Amino acid sequence: MKKCIYVFVALLITLPSCKEAPPGPTTTLGDFTPYDRNPMTLKGKIKNLEGRNYWAKEVNGKIEKGEIITRPERDSLNLANDFNIFFYENGCLKKTEYIGLNGQINYWDMLTENARLTKATWYYNGNPGIYWLFNYDDNGILLERERYRNEVDTLLSQQKITYYDNGLRKERFSYNHKGEMLSKAIWTWNDASQITGYQSFDASGNILNSSEIFYDENGNYSEAIFESPNLGIRKFEYKDHAFDEMGNLISIVVYRNDILLSIFELNIEYY
Repeated sequence: MKKCIYVFVALLITLPSCKEAPPGPTTTLGDFTPYDRNPMTLKGKIKNLEGRNYWAKEVNGKIEKGEIITRPERDSLNLANDFNIFFYENGCLKKTEYIGLNGQINYWDMLTENARLTKATWYYNGNPGIYWLFNYDDNGILLERERYRNEVDTLLSQQKITYYDNGLRKERFSYNHKGEMLSKAIWTWNDASQITGYQSFDASGNILNSSEIFYDENGNYSEAIFESPNLGIRKFEYKDHAFDEMGNLISIVVYRNDILLSIFELNIEYY
């Protein structure tokens, strides 16, 4: 195994069916990770990742990594959580840990069968809470998932998913236990199968949140705009890209509203 240090933009998903990943040795960050709205695929078979947010500072004309950004500070800036993500060797998501106050870890624990994720259980303060079950078609494509309350197995909600002709996710419809619609989410992509937009709406069609992702001429993240009624519009710019021998992005400096903000560091261990 080899270990490398990576730095990624903290965009706010492995998709529930591992068979949805593109051909070749790749690992996709998706549902039940911090990338649930804006998926990102990395090259290589990844065993685990450790993601951390740091303040960025300018010293003698150079951008350097400062102190780690605390959980309250991340919340105030609407940055992604610090996390640890673990994968099975076949690329299926195994576990996602979120780092909270004083190092407290809450996590998703995943079960798999025949290279498909079958159950995701949320553990808070070490105790199991809600869980999701997944339903696939004969080709292994995720069609719906159901959320239950642990121990009593009470159905809480359900989601149904549709796809574009190229297999990329198109829509996700959420319903309560009575089958009444709660919300709808829509994804858009470019010709290179890169996420370009995400929007979610409530049952009345009012927008809940949205994001637009932009890329430079080399296909690298360059800008993102996030909008919601509560948080308003947040514009992020991503500069100083660097890459490793695998062709994966290894560093990005994040600006918010044209002001130097942060560096997101990702420590990746490969199988």
